Amino acid sequence: MPAIVLPDPPTATVIPTNETASEDQPTVKPADSNMAPVLKPGATETQPDPNPQPVIGKTGADLVTCKAANDDFIAWLKIPGTKINYPVVLTDNVDYYLTHTFTGKQSKVGTLFSLGRTDYETPGQNIAVYGHHITTGGGNMFQPLLSYKKQSFWERHQTVYFDTLYDLGEYNVFAVFNMTLGEWDVAAAGFADELAFQAFLTRAQAASLYDTGIIVDTQDHILTLITCDRSYHGKEGRFIVMAVKQ
Repeated sequence: MPAIVLPDPPTATVIPTNETASEDQPTVKPADSNMAPVLKPGATETQPDPNPQPVIGKTGADLVTCKAANDDFIAWLKIPGTKINYPVVLTDNVDYYLTHTFTGKQSKVGTLFSLGRTDYETPGQNIAVYGHHITTGGGNMFQPLLSYKKQSFWERHQTVYFDTLYDLGEYNVFAVFNMTLGEWDVAAAGFADELAFQAFLTRAQAASLYDTGIIVDTQDHILTLITCDRSYHGKEGRFIVMAVKQ
């Protein structure tokens, strides 16, 4: 796959916003607790899913309404204490989501996305989410991730909430590091065996800017957040935040 280059209630509602970067993502109000759950593929209203999926987790996002607003919707990501509180789409149409918001408006802020190969349903051992590093607007999209370069920031923002159509997740950040584009595949969705996955985890921890003391092993599930960092090798620079599911 070619390298991706990212440039410098009763009923909940998705509210389109104006042109400013800080308000370009939709706002989702919490839904009523009685709202019907998301149906798995193949399930219908006349044949209800015997294992209905959760609707609202700690992000407070209404997954049903998000899915209705954009069929590519797959998850909602929130890092408490930052502006990261956005929907995530699952797509192979990367070029579109680099330049369009979740509601379809053309904008440089784009949309957080995972590549189509990502396994959310099983789920896979590693779920990777890409987002722009927006330098204007006071901390929009994945710009706040770069604050993890300071251990003091990590100490106050260790928790990541990640609600998907299949699971409500809470993660702890265990490694943060820089790399260059194409240096290694931090978005790998699957691994040949436990040894390969362990090598992946070991490499991430070895590259981390500081030791978080969090132990991860091959039975864990990882969330990988990826953005640009031009302060590190210019256009080729990337910054990675990895978190392990609790």
